[in-house]
Amino acid sequence: MNSYKRMLEIKTYAVENGIWYEHLFKLLFEETKLLQFDKNVPIILSEVDPYHLFFVHKGAVLGFDPHSENVTRVVLPREMFGLYEYIEGMRVNKISWKSMGKVSVTGISITRLFKICDMLSMDINCLPLHLSSLEMTGTGLFTNLSLLSLPDKITLLESSHPRLLIELNWKILASYLHVRPESLSREISRRGGL
Repeated sequence: MNSYKRMLEIKTYAVENGIWYEHLFKLLFEETKLLQFDKNVPIILSEVDPYHLFFVHKGAVLGFDPHSENVTRVVLPREMFGLYEYIEGMRVNKISWKSMGKVSVTGISITRLFKICDMLSMDINCLPLHLSSLEMTGTGLFTNLSLLSLPDKITLLESSHPRLLIELNWKILASYLHVRPESLSREISRRGGL
């Protein structure tokens, strides 16, 4: 993916979500990195500056509870996730991120993001609000799914998050739904799939 398309994808996402700051992103984009990860590789950058935002261009990224290794979040192309415990006021559960298949992401240093904001005397309060919203949405969906029967889980995903059903393989989806792959396969078959 060339840098123009990469920047345009990020800009489109930022504009749609009310977090676009022209000068900030132009300066910051020059320092971003396009990263490629193979299947099941932890998503993390330098130990010196591990706090990054990631924008997914291709593939999917899974968030795991580090204690149970259960899938608790799924991030698809044209979505963001991050290692943003660094951001003041962010209260997030610890999540280990891993690639599912080949993944292409842009990594943005949160440390550098805030340094540029200070340099430009910019206040970007809506960014932490947006990131908190992403966390709450992801956690809320996971919590809602955990309370439902398998048929109701599938119905909820069909109506509100069909991309998860379309883009995830059954084994990963079964882990996310906390069901056995065989049970998921039977339910999908019952609905006319597979």
